[in-house]
Amino acid sequence: MNLTRRLLGGFTFLAFFVSIGCLLAYALIGARVNPDGLLVEPFFLVPMAWLFLFIGLGAGLAYWVIRIAQRSRPSANREDAHGR
Repeated sequence: MNLTRRLLGGFTFLAFFVSIGCLLAYALIGARVNPDGLLVEPFFLVPMAWLFLFIGLGAGLAYWVIRIAQRSRPSANREDAHGR
């Protein structure tokens, strides 16, 4: 169960990092207007940022639920799991 919690924690961080990266890339690339009046911008990065933000929130919520569930176990069960 500890491995699952560690993986969820890392995945949460990664999803938030990718979300922020998408927003930064969108801001750095910017938008321009072609001579014929067509707006050119990397708009796909905005919904991807929202997607990774919600994935990170979901993974963070799962991480929190697993952490609370592990803490609420009676201490006798933890001792049995460690072979003491």
